[in-house]
Amino acid sequence: MTQDRTLTLEIFIHMDAVNRNEWQGANDDRPLTELGVKQSQRIAQELSSGSVQALFSSPALRCRQSLEPISQQLNLPVNIAQGFRDTQGYRAPPGWERPDRPGPDPLGGAFSAGSAYAALQDIRAKVPSGRAVLCSYGDIIPALFAFLAGAHDLKLPPRMDAKGALYTMVLGDGHVSLTAREPSAGFPS
Repeated sequence: MTQDRTLTLEIFIHMDAVNRNEWQGANDDRPLTELGVKQSQRIAQELSSGSVQALFSSPALRCRQSLEPISQQLNLPVNIAQGFRDTQGYRAPPGWERPDRPGPDPLGGAFSAGSAYAALQDIRAKVPSGRAVLCSYGDIIPALFAFLAGAHDLKLPPRMDAKGALYTMVLGDGHVSLTAREPSAGFPS
């Protein structure tokens, strides 16, 4: 009898954070607002039903804080997934910048998707089956999904940028599926 090696990864974008244009500190240190704390408590309620083996986060404080309530509720540590860090607006990888092209660069998107994919492989190695939760950003998650859709000939789910929206990725031996759902009714906004 073979062991089921299917991982369900529930993914959400960090909850409401202090406005980036008003924040004076390092970008990774930008915290959640009071609303973001309420939202993180609500998403914890939603995600804690059923078994969860692990929690993963971007290194940013706002992502880690978005997972704090579920971490406390399930008594699970928040593991840092470096590959899911902020894309810095899809800047080109170091050494590949083009001064004549300010702003997002297609190579930055490819680099971000590759970085997230490598981190996804690390997550899969740590949790080969079961269910895990990941909190990251509204640009890197779509980049990863676009990469996976292209690599596995999948239809992309609708892009969900609203706080409380949830992406679900199912990774099995030889198959991948991607779905998304809107925030639940009454989600704090």
